Amino acid sequence: MAVALLAPALASGDELSRAMLDRAAAALEEASLARTPPLRPPTPVAVTWKAKKLGAFDLGAPLIALTSGDLDGDGRAEVIAVTERDVVVLAPQGRRALAEIARAALPDVAASRQPRDAVGAAVVTGGELRVRASTVGAGARYRLVDGALREAGDRAEPYPLCADRDGALAPGRDYFERAEGDALPAGWPARYLAASCRGDLVDPIGRAMRVDAVLGPGGALAVTATVRCPRTGDGSADCVAERALALTKVGVAFAIADVDRDGRPELITSAASAPGDADKVTVRSLPATGATLAKKAVFEKTFTGGVGGLVADDVDGDGDIEVIAAVRLPGAERVDLWLLD
Repeated sequence: MAVALLAPALASGDELSRAMLDRAAAALEEASLARTPPLRPPTPVAVTWKAKKLGAFDLGAPLIALTSGDLDGDGRAEVIAVTERDVVVLAPQGRRALAEIARAALPDVAASRQPRDAVGAAVVTGGELRVRASTVGAGARYRLVDGALREAGDRAEPYPLCADRDGALAPGRDYFERAEGDALPAGWPARYLAASCRGDLVDPIGRAMRVDAVLGPGGALAVTATVRCPRTGDGSADCVAERALALTKVGVAFAIADVDRDGRPELITSAASAPGDADKVTVRSLPATGATLAKKAVFEKTFTGGVGGLVADDVDGDGDIEVIAAVRLPGAERVDLWLLD
């Protein structure tokens, strides 16, 4: 502001005003740096990757989406399963178990056109769950109140892909389609099957980072890592604001998280297996620099059923992230939940 006010004086060629302008600019720069919090690199934790079955759950209808988030504010994330008919909330019981604590029906609104394969999307934001399924004609918002899942606010039309990303299904199809003015990133494909985003990350030296992943046709996963580069000071010289990475043969279930807190987030993916075939979860670390994923995976686990959903969240409230996979057979109403770390 001070620089803007002094600009007319500078235009007049007044040397005193020029000196004042230089001093004001330097003072503003120093003040800006003083307000910028120091970078705090993440503290790595040891992770022992292994698979442990948490239990089998009868959802009452086929699973079409899986998400997680803290709905009751107790510092522990719930796991939320969306079926063709209901929303089912699973909460931690002890350190290594889950149990159903709430269930609510999807809106009783007929869908005008349904795709052959049901599609669902769900996101938890600010303690509120947003859900949309292709089997009904409207989306819904829910809150967990006194142990019950209740609708909150107006019903929504879009499919919630991320906290700040919504999509729309192509009419009568099981894929999403870009539309003019949809506010999605320009690099997203015209047609895509699923998306996942993570905005609470930092890179190895502590700069704020976000990772977005979108699945296009044929199992092509496009990943974008965006770093908030400081204008000046430590960490600015070598900062790459945006990197694009790619992965092939990915299924519709995938998640992003920095499980070991080393500033290199993990990309957790299912395989592009045909329905009824064995499926596999693969964990890969994003590179600290560059755009090439390491050939060797951090962890792999093969399942006899298909992976219908993946979440990565602090489910037991210990400050660490748990990765949970939902495994089921095509059309089955029962899912097996597996802890992978």
